[in-house]
Amino acid sequence: MSKGLHINPIAGWQFKAVEHLQLVLMEISYLSTPFQNLDEAQKAPLLGLTAQEARELSEALRRSAEHLEGLQMRSPEGPKH
Repeated sequence: MSKGLHINPIAGWQFKAVEHLQLVLMEISYLSTPFQNLDEAQKAPLLGLTAQEARELSEALRRSAEHLEGLQMRSPEGPKH
């Protein structure tokens, strides 16, 4: 993996608003080995977010995606003709 980091790819996710708890529940499925099929994905513990935390997470994901998309548009470093 990248510089000694063990990275588990996300295979899916589910969100559910629970009104009586005033939480957004988030369940993430992930692959723990390169040989695992999507239908064998493991589930992370169920996570609860407040509405504000859900908005902040959404915004952080959007900014990160925009950053990555911006990197793809730049020309590669190196000699110019």
